[in-house]
Amino acid sequence: MNVDAALRDLEHADPRVRAQAADALGRVDDPDRTAAIRALVRACDDAHAAVRYAALLSLGELAADSTVEAVAARLSDGEPLVREAATIALGQVGSAPGAAIEVAWSALAEALRVGAPEVRFQAVASLVEISPARAVPLVLAALDDQDHKVRAQAAAALGDAGDPSVAEALTALLDDADDVRYEAALALVRLGDRRGVPFLIRALGSSERALDAATALAALGLDGDPAMTAALAREVGRFFGDPLVKVRAAEALARAGDPSGRAHLDKAARSRRDDVRGLAQSVLETLK
Repeated sequence: MNVDAALRDLEHADPRVRAQAADALGRVDDPDRTAAIRALVRACDDAHAAVRYAALLSLGELAADSTVEAVAARLSDGEPLVREAATIALGQVGSAPGAAIEVAWSALAEALRVGAPEVRFQAVASLVEISPARAVPLVLAALDDQDHKVRAQAAAALGDAGDPSVAEALTALLDDADDVRYEAALALVRLGDRRGVPFLIRALGSSERALDAATALAALGLDGDPAMTAALAREVGRFFGDPLVKVRAAEALARAGDPSGRAHLDKAARSRRDDVRGLAQSVLETLK
């Protein structure tokens, strides 16, 4: 990329050009990094929200830990998307080595407590990105957030953190709103807790959730569960089913010793679709 041109474009009269320049500067090489960071910090004060949004995301991509205070200042921006971008960037700059970690952590912890819903939502993920273990107590508290999207995000983050001690708190969300219930069930299964299984079996009927649900169920294993076995066998046998979901369902069956699962994997490993063939071959390698 032409760094000099991007730096010039940050001064352009058209905010669309400025936003494109800010986005491009997030991909500079090391020799131009310092100049790009300085320009992006200035762009965080741009009059146009799209420019501020792009500048913040680029600072995050550059892991510019020296800019943590400028990024944190945008948590109170008047535009929701800019506030969300600042929260994302804080997770990235806070993951860089140095004192910026504590500044970013404090800002994100406060944002999770009193920020707008979109900020609280993203603060959960950013805290976990910086330190999953340290984030667990804060994320647990977010399970009681008044916004269901924040509760769902918190449940997902706890599953990613991998701490089985949160299982009871996640189980309490199985009577929550649909998206919260799904994320809690998915998190439970990822933690090896079978109480989420019935909810993921239902999720196999959702085009948006089926692949994640089948992947989690395959990793958990059948363990003699007849309802789960029957549900995954149905997925494998569906004529118009999602081929990737079918591979994951076949994986679970094959791991349990069901020959129909191995037969489907062998067939999928010859698929004309690269993603299906690649996934099936990868699964077969783990079964050797």
